[in-house]
Amino acid sequence: MTRPAPAPARSNRWLHTLGLLAAALTLLLLLVAFKYLAQNEHNERERTLTLARTLSYAISGLVRETPDEEGRLSAILDEVAGDEAVRGIGIIDRNGVPLLARGHTPLPHLPPLADGEQFYRHDGLFVAVHPFAIQRGCSSGAEHHCACGSPTDCQCDAHAHDQWVIGPGQYGLAMLLTPSAAQSARRAVWMAAGSALLIIVGFAVALLLLRRSIGINTQLTAEIARTEQRHSALASQALAAAGMAHEVRNPLSAISGHTQLLAETAPSPEARQRAALVLQELSRVQDRLEEFLSFSARRTLDKTAVHLHALAQDAIDLLRADADRRGTTLVLDSANADTTAMADAYQLKELVLNLLLNAIAASDTPGHIRVRIDDAGHAPTLTICDDGPGIPAAQLARVFEPYFTTRKGGTGLGLAIARRIALDHGATLTLENRPGGGLKASLAFPPRQV
Repeated sequence: MTRPAPAPARSNRWLHTLGLLAAALTLLLLLVAFKYLAQNEHNERERTLTLARTLSYAISGLVRETPDEEGRLSAILDEVAGDEAVRGIGIIDRNGVPLLARGHTPLPHLPPLADGEQFYRHDGLFVAVHPFAIQRGCSSGAEHHCACGSPTDCQCDAHAHDQWVIGPGQYGLAMLLTPSAAQSARRAVWMAAGSALLIIVGFAVALLLLRRSIGINTQLTAEIARTEQRHSALASQALAAAGMAHEVRNPLSAISGHTQLLAETAPSPEARQRAALVLQELSRVQDRLEEFLSFSARRTLDKTAVHLHALAQDAIDLLRADADRRGTTLVLDSANADTTAMADAYQLKELVLNLLLNAIAASDTPGHIRVRIDDAGHAPTLTICDDGPGIPAAQLARVFEPYFTTRKGGTGLGLAIARRIALDHGATLTLENRPGGGLKASLAFPPRQV
């Protein structure tokens, strides 16, 4: 039986499909834009060359038929040069040297004439050149017409007294045009290309982020599933162990009572001493049972506004005698003695006691433990710093696991209970090694609503 593909794999296929579609649409947009640009430049070229062709025909006819050659030529060129798209116009010889020019931009020395029409760019302008030939004509002011025996042989009478403005030969009509329409089209095309590129880059970034998000979500989902499985197994184990602990506690209480009676009524001092030793061990076993039951039980929170300074002071007072025996100093420092947090006072005190007991056990002799309460940004924080050896980095990530301990004789439940209480209050409990040595435990409550 074929199993269905996982959801992340299907999502990746959809993402790849969307990516290909976006790339194809962008490429199509670029092709259409560049085709439009090419068509626009082709139309500009044809319009310009058509104008140059028409003018060259008119000029060649004017030179051939009109006595006032120079005046009429200048009038035609001035009229054309008045168009806003025309920067310059003129007649050049076969070597590209301007003979007669008009317009805002001086006609430069252009390349020699070619056999056909030319259209190219020069200094940011379009240059259109249409070649034409002048076969005959007379100078302005001539009194008689020419008697020509052939198209290339023209002789005028001796009364012609002016020089030819344009004599027989090969010439070109050159026009300098502002490529405004083409520039606008090119600008639009490049804007479209830039937009398409931005679309591709944006989609690629979004695709990468989405894939990363899917990967993270997949990892989180798998981790949540594993965590739920572990929690379910631990809950089953804890339930069974709690039932066993309850069964053990009742006969243990009876044994403890009888041992206490024996310690008080035994006839010999040796018997009383042995009974006291048994009673001490029974008390230790009962403490471990109570600790285990506290970890496995889920109590309902009775939240009130708890003054953290007063609660910490009570915990310090309870443990001061034990700390004094070990030569450890306990110091309480509060930025604001009135700092409060919504919490179950009994469970929060149990949390602080567990942290202090660990700090006392880890501190050097003589040791120093500092408890500080802050209220920055209306987020109460309680920190406990000791000067012990700290916890190896490899073990620091496991300190909140039930039954994991780095201390000889420890049960591995104190920090697990403390963290469970913190989580029940919506708070965060963290442990970190201090740079100068020792361990720092931080209990951070969520910000209060003000």
